[in-house]
Amino acid sequence: MTLRRSRIQMTLAMVAIATTASGCVTGPAFEAVAIVPPEKALIYVYRPPVMHGAVYAPEINVGD
Repeated sequence: MTLRRSRIQMTLAMVAIATTASGCVTGPAFEAVAIVPPEKALIYVYRPPVMHGAVYAPEINVGD
């Protein structure tokens, strides 16, 4: 493998890693709701910030 081809492959790998990493953006910071109207409900759903958390289906219970 020539030095030029090796550099091209390294550059492409770095671009692929940078592109993939930039797609891992987190959402806005958590802000608690101060007042919940009596006719409304408030539900917080927490998802751990890990890759396998994207496919995790949490169990949701209402009432007891």
